[in-house]
Amino acid sequence: MQFMSKELQEAFDIAKPVLEKIAETKDQISNEIKYIENSLKEFSINDNFEYIIQSPYHTTSFTDSNIGEYSLAGSAKTNEALIIWDKDKKRLMYQLSQYNASVDFDSNTPVLLDEESQIQLLLKPLIETTFDVRKYIYEENHLSKFLIELSSKYQLKIKEKAIDSSDIPF
Repeated sequence: MQFMSKELQEAFDIAKPVLEKIAETKDQISNEIKYIENSLKEFSINDNFEYIIQSPYHTTSFTDSNIGEYSLAGSAKTNEALIIWDKDKKRLMYQLSQYNASVDFDSNTPVLLDEESQIQLLLKPLIETTFDVRKYIYEENHLSKFLIELSSKYQLKIKEKAIDSSDIPF
């Protein structure tokens, strides 16, 4: 179809290839998550492991803040997002939590979390999260970073000491 509006036609022409592949894109991301999950099961990862996607201490995680325009202190609600390998469920989980925090940017510890205020907003298998969540995790390479951090937990770092030949008695 040809649109009368040139702008609409251009927008449609740009969007069409992406929109035609929606199902394929969703399936590919889901298949890769499933493959990682199945591989971790086969590798017998028997420890829980958490990878931080979004730290509650970072100001970009603030969802609601009461910090004055000319003040460097106040309060905020802050989010934490994690990818978790759950050893019991043998699943990759996605967890989103929210905390109340005191904020003082003049302090050495600018964000203090009220641990008792933690509300778990979401905890479910990563594969069952919305496409927006999976897309974000995929685009920001969080699965890659998760695997690198997980593997570093088990990687041996043996430092070899050079033998000093002058210590040999013959």
